[in-house]
Amino acid sequence: MKNLDTNTENKILESAKKVFIEKGYDGARMQEIADLAGINKALLHYYYRSKDKLFKNVFEQTLQSFFPIIAEIILSNKPLLERIKLFIDKYIDILIENPIIPLFIANEVAKNPLIIKDMLIPDIDNLFSGLNDMIDDEVSKGNIKKVDIKQLILNIISLCIFPFISQSIAKMIFNYSDEEYKELMLSRKNEIYSLILAWLKP
Repeated sequence: MKNLDTNTENKILESAKKVFIEKGYDGARMQEIADLAGINKALLHYYYRSKDKLFKNVFEQTLQSFFPIIAEIILSNKPLLERIKLFIDKYIDILIENPIIPLFIANEVAKNPLIIKDMLIPDIDNLFSGLNDMIDDEVSKGNIKKVDIKQLILNIISLCIFPFISQSIAKMIFNYSDEEYKELMLSRKNEIYSLILAWLKP
C-alpha cells in the first residue's frame, strides 16, 4: 500500500487485533473495527479492501511475536540447557504481555491449518537438525539422556502455553486476580525448567 498514513494504519491494526482476538475471524465485523479505530468504514476499506486481508495482516503480526524467538535462541551460541532456560523465560514473558493470543492462534489454526503454513520459521528442518546435534553432544558427555527433539519442543511449549489457554478456569479455581495469576506465571518459569531438567536427567 502506497501513500498511506502510518498512524491511521497502526490504529486500524491495533483495533483489528483487539476485535479479532476477542471475537475471532467469524465474529469480527469491519464496522466494529472502524469504530474502535475512530474512522469510518469507507476509510477502513481504503486501507484494507477485505476482512480476509486485514485478518491475515493481524495474524502474521501476532505470530511474529512468537516464532522468531525460537530461531533466535536455537541459533545462539549458548549451551543447550541455557538455551532451554532462556526460551522458557522469554516465552513466558511474551505470554504474560499477550495472555489471550495463544487461544486466538489455537482457535484460528484449528479452523484453518493452512493459515500458518507460510508463516513458520524458515529452514525449520535445519534448525531441528542443529538441535539434534546439540542433544547428541550433551548425551555423549553424559549430561542428559537421549530424547526425541519433537517431544522436547512439545513438552516445553505445552508447559508454557496451557496455563494461558486455560487461565479463565484457573483463576476461578484458585480465586486469583489478574495480578496474582501473573505472579504465578512468573514463578512458573523455574517450575517448567526444573521439570524439563528432571526429564532430561540421565
